[in-house]
Amino acid sequence: LPVERVREELAGHEGRVSVAAVNGPASVVVSGDVEGLDALMAHWTETGVRARRIAVDYASHSAQVETLRAELLDVLAPIEPQAGRIPVYSTVTGQVEDGSGFDAAYWFTNLRQTVEFETATRNLLRDGYGVFVESSPHPVVSLGVQETVEDSGTGSGAFTVGSLRRGDGGMDRLLTSLAELHVRG
Repeated sequence: LPVERVREELAGHEGRVSVAAVNGPASVVVSGDVEGLDALMAHWTETGVRARRIAVDYASHSAQVETLRAELLDVLAPIEPQAGRIPVYSTVTGQVEDGSGFDAAYWFTNLRQTVEFETATRNLLRDGYGVFVESSPHPVVSLGVQETVEDSGTGSGAFTVGSLRRGDGGMDRLLTSLAELHVRG
């Protein structure tokens, strides 16, 4: 579902469920309390919306993280951010960052607020990047990235490739992914 429609459907669940991540134009993750999520899952299943649960231990990117604010800021306080050599397209600020501001408050905000992955992808496309490799044990954001590429209308030939897949994480899978990168230029 597009994020605008998801937000409309969350209107009756304020404080219980919120948008956790916007990975692409129609790839949205919600987070919150179990009862609210169960109600949304039932509603979306009934209306034919593709929805599935993600196995996690806590409701990150939701109001539930607020209960951990003081503890997380304390634990993360020793972090001394430094500017890096490679810029980062932050899913927190939506801007290109050098890392010098990635202090405890930044990392708490990263865990608390909506992940703006689509915004970062659009900014990467705008700045001329077009090859996206998801290095993970299973592709999670590749679909959202490809949706964003297709929705951007750049006609740039940009594409995304995963590295491994659930149940297919060996050297053969990695080499197949690298081969896909090679044949796509």
